[in-house]
Amino acid sequence: MDVTWFGEEDKCGQASFYKTNLTLNTVSTDPFRSAYRVRVGGDKSGNIVIMPLDKDQVERDYTGGKGIYVLAVKKSYSRISSTELMSQIAASLGIDTFGEKPLQFRTHFDKREGMLVIETRKEYL
Repeated sequence: MDVTWFGEEDKCGQASFYKTNLTLNTVSTDPFRSAYRVRVGGDKSGNIVIMPLDKDQVERDYTGGKGIYVLAVKKSYSRISSTELMSQIAASLGIDTFGEKPLQFRTHFDKREGMLVIETRKEYL
């Protein structure tokens, strides 16, 4: 019998976009457990990216805090709460605003770049 066992590598990272916040599931949260703050932006492919920052990086920042947010890390999820950020993300995705039901996307952590990539090309659920 040929059996494929399921394990940790099968768990998918997921990001949910709401009108007032961006929520990451446990898999997506793991790289941020020791982050002081995060920087949020978009890449050339239209994906949303989140970079963990330590306290020294934030203190040396020369942008005046532009694009830097608090990531509230809980046991099973994390959340960035910012209506302004979500409006900017909606605009970058070409939509007016997020509805009551969240838009959900897969994520992966790019170790080389040190960033979480939210794959916004195709809605996950």
